[in-house]
Amino acid sequence: MKNISVFSFLGLFSFLFVLKLNAVAQTGLTQIELAPAAPATRDTVMLKLSGEWSDACVPRNPSVSVSNNRITLMSANPSGGCATVITPFNFSVTVGPLAEGVYEIVALHSAAGALPREFARKTFTVGTISDGVFPLLWRRTLYNRIGFYVFQDADSGINRGYPSGFFGQIEKLSLDAACVNDPAAANGCAPAGATRLDRVRGNVMRLTFASLSAGQFVGVNFEEPENWAANFKPPSRGYDLRGATEIVFEVRSPTGIRVQFGVGERVTEFRTFQPSQNFETVRIPLNSLRDPSSGAISPPDLSAVHILFAVAVNVFNTPNGGTLLLDNIRFEPVPASVQNEISFPLGNQTFGVVPQLEKASGRVPIPSDQVLRNLTTTYESALTLLTLLQRGQPQDLSAARVIADAFHYSLQHDNSGLPLPKSSDGSVGWRNAYENGPQGLFNDQPQPGAKAGEMRLAGFSASPSLCGPTGYCLVLDGAYGGNEAFAILAMIAAGLRLNQPTYLADAEKVGRWMIEKLTDRTGTGYGGYYLGYPDEGVPAPKPLLTGKSIENNADLAAAFYYLALLAKQQGRLSDAAFWQERSNIAGDFVMAMYDAERGRFFGGTVPVGLPASSGICPDGPRKGNDVINTCDFLDSNSFTILALASLPRYRNRIDWRKPTQYMLDNFAQTVTANQQEYRGFNIVKAPTAGPNGVAWEFTAQAVVVFRLIDSLCGESRFAASANAYLEQLRRAQNLAPFGDGQGLVAATLQNGDQLPPLEQCLSTPFQCIAQRSGLAASTWAAMAERNFNTLAWPWPCYPVSAASFNGTQLAPDSIASVFGATLANNIAVSNSAPLPTTLGGSTIRVRDSANVERLAQLFFVSPAQINFLLPVGTALGEAIVTVTNSEGVPSISTIMVSSVAPGLFAANGDGQGVAAAVALRVKANGTLTYEAIARFDTAQNKFVPSAIDLGEATDQLFLSLYGTGTRGRSVTASIGGVNAEVLYAGKQGDFVGLDQLNLRIPRSLIGRGEVNVAVTVDGLAANIVTVSIR
Repeated sequence: MKNISVFSFLGLFSFLFVLKLNAVAQTGLTQIELAPAAPATRDTVMLKLSGEWSDACVPRNPSVSVSNNRITLMSANPSGGCATVITPFNFSVTVGPLAEGVYEIVALHSAAGALPREFARKTFTVGTISDGVFPLLWRRTLYNRIGFYVFQDADSGINRGYPSGFFGQIEKLSLDAACVNDPAAANGCAPAGATRLDRVRGNVMRLTFASLSAGQFVGVNFEEPENWAANFKPPSRGYDLRGATEIVFEVRSPTGIRVQFGVGERVTEFRTFQPSQNFETVRIPLNSLRDPSSGAISPPDLSAVHILFAVAVNVFNTPNGGTLLLDNIRFEPVPASVQNEISFPLGNQTFGVVPQLEKASGRVPIPSDQVLRNLTTTYESALTLLTLLQRGQPQDLSAARVIADAFHYSLQHDNSGLPLPKSSDGSVGWRNAYENGPQGLFNDQPQPGAKAGEMRLAGFSASPSLCGPTGYCLVLDGAYGGNEAFAILAMIAAGLRLNQPTYLADAEKVGRWMIEKLTDRTGTGYGGYYLGYPDEGVPAPKPLLTGKSIENNADLAAAFYYLALLAKQQGRLSDAAFWQERSNIAGDFVMAMYDAERGRFFGGTVPVGLPASSGICPDGPRKGNDVINTCDFLDSNSFTILALASLPRYRNRIDWRKPTQYMLDNFAQTVTANQQEYRGFNIVKAPTAGPNGVAWEFTAQAVVVFRLIDSLCGESRFAASANAYLEQLRRAQNLAPFGDGQGLVAATLQNGDQLPPLEQCLSTPFQCIAQRSGLAASTWAAMAERNFNTLAWPWPCYPVSAASFNGTQLAPDSIASVFGATLANNIAVSNSAPLPTTLGGSTIRVRDSANVERLAQLFFVSPAQINFLLPVGTALGEAIVTVTNSEGVPSISTIMVSSVAPGLFAANGDGQGVAAAVALRVKANGTLTYEAIARFDTAQNKFVPSAIDLGEATDQLFLSLYGTGTRGRSVTASIGGVNAEVLYAGKQGDFVGLDQLNLRIPRSLIGRGEVNVAVTVDGLAANIVTVSIR
C-alpha cells in the first residue's frame, strides 16, 4: 500500500507554487580561528578570518579595536562594480596581550561606502585552563536547550526527527545521512573508503532524486516517531514547537535542483538551487507555509508536530532529478517546550568521517568519530558535575543542577527494552553511558522496545551484519562499579551543594544496588566487588562479569566511605557503620593488590581460566576463583592513590610515595605532533598498536596525585613534576592537533596531525583514546589546575590545633583552626562575648561519638581559615566537623577528640620556632619585671628570639607559655633538655580556650643560646617551641 502522508497530494498541486521563497540566502560559513587557540594573559593573539564571499569585493584592509571585552574587526572594500562570483578570502590581525576574561569578536564589513554589516562573530576566553574548560562544560550540558535540531549529524543525540516518512515513488530517492561534504565529488559526498575529515560540518544529509516520469513525485518526511506515516499515524506525541518562528538550514546542490520543503503538513513553494560547491543558509518563516491542497497560506499547528521537516520533488519541477545536501536543520527561536529539558553532556567532540559499515581490518575497526557521536558516559557526566560543583559559580551551579536532575531521572526511567538486573527493592544502577541530548524517548519504541520517557542508549549506525537487524550498534549499555562510584560521589556533592535530598537518596540507592549485585560473597577469593554487567547490547538477563578491577574497587572504597561520612554527619550511626564496612571491603581488596616488591598496584583479578589477552595478564597468585591480573596500568595506581591515601584506614598502610614514583618512572611519554613536542602520560607503558601518544586525562590525574602525596607527606618531592606537567596540559589546550580552543583533546599521538581519520586515536587495551576534545581530559585538567581530588570530598577542610597545627587530636574547650577554600564568603572577626556561633554567615557544627551535635563558637572567619572553640562537652572519640558558609557550601572532615591535645602557641603563628611567651623576673627584693622573649626582625619578616638574661644568682626567672588543649592531670616540661618545674598548668582565665603554663627556668641553662621547650601532658607531647638563653 502506498504511504499516506500530506505529500501524497503533491503530484497534483505542487506545480502551482513556482514563486521565489521568502528566505534569506547567505554565502558559506566564515571561520574565525585564534592562535593560540586558548590564549593566556601573556599571549599576543592572532585572529584569522577565512571563508567565501558572495562577490569579488571580499573583506580586506582590516582594523581592530578593543573596548569592554568586545573586539571589533572592521574591514572595507571601497571599490564598486564587483563581479558576482563566489570568492574565497582570508585575512589576519593581531591583538593583545589581553586581560583575563571572556571576549567577543565581531567582524564588520563596509563595501563601497555602505553601512557596515556583521558577517562573523566568535566568543573566546583569555586566562587559565579553567577559563576555557568551564564554558565548554556549560555549552555541552545545555546544548539541547539552546538549539532544536531536526538533523545536525548522523547519529547525533540532538537529532529530533527520523527521515523515515518516504512517499511517492520511493525507489527514486536515495538518502545518505552520513555524507561527508566533498565539493569535488559529483554527488557532493566523499566516496566510501575516503579519508576526508570535515571539522566544520561533520556529516551532512544527501538526498539524490532520480529522473521522474509523468505524474511521479517523491519525498521524505522527517518524523517523530519513526515510521509515523507508514504505521498509519498511530496515536503518539508530537513536538510542541510553539515559540519557534522559522525553520533554518544550510543547503547546497552539486547538480542544481528544484525542490519543495515542508513542516507539519504544510509546504513551501518550490525553490531553485543552482549547482554550487558552497552551502547557503535558508530561513523559512513558519507563517509563510501553505496548505498543499488549496495553496493558501496556512501556518501549521505547532502544538503537536509529527512532521518536523520534509523535502519533495515532482516531475513538473524536477523531471531530471538531482542531488541536495542539507545540514543543521533547526527551528529558531528554540521552542519554549524544550528550554528546560534535562540532559547529560556529550562526552567527546566528533568530526565528519566516512562511516565504516563493517569493521576495518587495521588496528581501529570503527572510526572514533562514528562510535562517539552521541556517547555521554556516566563517568564523564559525574566528573563534569563534580567540577561544576567544586568551583560553584552561579552558571556552574545552574549547569550542575541539569546534570544532577539527569542522573535522578535516569534512575527512575531505565530502558526496559534492554534492562539491567534489578535489586530486591526493584531499583537499578546507572548505565555506563547514555545518549546525549533529550533524556527520554519521545514515544514508545516498537515492541519489545523501550517506552516513552525511558532512557536512550548510546550507539552508532553500521550494517545489520555488524549491529543486528536494527543496524544500530549499542555501546556502553552495561553497568560497572567504578562508574557507579563516581556518580555516587557526584550526587552526594550535588545533594549537599544544591540542597536536594533526593540526590542523596539516589546515591544511597545505587550504593545498595551495587552491594546486592556486585559483592563477592564466595569467601574464597580476594573479596571486593565484581566488575559489573557487560556492554555492547548483550541481551537480558545480562550476565555478571566476575573479574575485579582495582580501579573500580578503589572508586567504591571512596564512594562508600563518603556515604559513611555523610551518614555520620547526619547522625545515622547504624547507616554509617554499614557504609564503612562496605568501604573496607573494597579498600582491603585494593590493598591486597599491592606489589610491595616493585612499589606498584596490580590491575585486579580475573576468573580462573580466563586466557591472556591485551590488558589481561593472568599470571599472578591465585586465591579461590581469583587470579591476580599483573598487567600494568597507570590508573591502577592513580585512582588507588587518590581514593585511599587520604582515608584513615589506609593512610599509613604503605609508603604512598612508591606507587607515585612508579607512575612517574614508567608511564611518562614524549611525542611530537604539528611540529610541537608534548610530554605527558599514557594509561599503559606502550600502546597496544600504532603510534605512541599522550593521554591527557591521565596526565592531569598524575598532577593531582603528585600534589596530594606531597601534601600528605609534607614534602615537595613531586612539585617540579606537577608544575611541569600542568604546563604541558596548558600547551595541549592551546596547541594540540584537533583541539577546540576550550577543552583538552583526550590524546595526542606521534605525528597525530598527519594520521588518517580512522587512525586518529591512541590504542590501549580497553579503548582507543581519540584525538578529540573530551570531557574526561578537560575536567581532569581543570581539577589539576585547581588542585581538586575528585575522589575526595569536593570541599575539603582540615581542622587542627590553633596552637600546634597538629590535626591528629583535638580536646574539648580548646582553640582550633580549620583550613579550606570555601569556608566563608568574607572576612569577619568576633568582637563580642560570648563568642557567636554564626560569623560572616558561616557556622561550624561538631557531631561527636555520642551522636550529639553542637554549634562551635567562632573567633574569626575567612574563605581559607576559621578559628573556633571546640565545644565543651564534646564526647571523646571520632567526631564530624561541618563548616557551612553563607551559600550553603558544606566542608566536612573528621577529627579525633581526646581529653587532652596539648599545643603551644608560637610567636609566628605557625606552631614552631620562638614561643609565644613572656619571661617574669623576680628580684631578691620582690620586684617583678615582665620581659619579651621575641622581637620582630624586619629583614626576615618574622619574630626571632630575644635572649633571656638569667641575671644575678638571686634572680628567679619564670617562663609563661600559652597553649590550648593542655588541661591534663600530669604535666611535665623541659627547657634545653633540662627538667623545668611546672608551677601552674590550666586555664589562662581571660580568653576562652586559652591555657597557660608557668615554668621555672633552670639557671644551669646560662649561655646555652636557643633551646627547645618541650611539654608533655598526660603522656602526650606538645609541639616543640624555642627560647634563647644568654
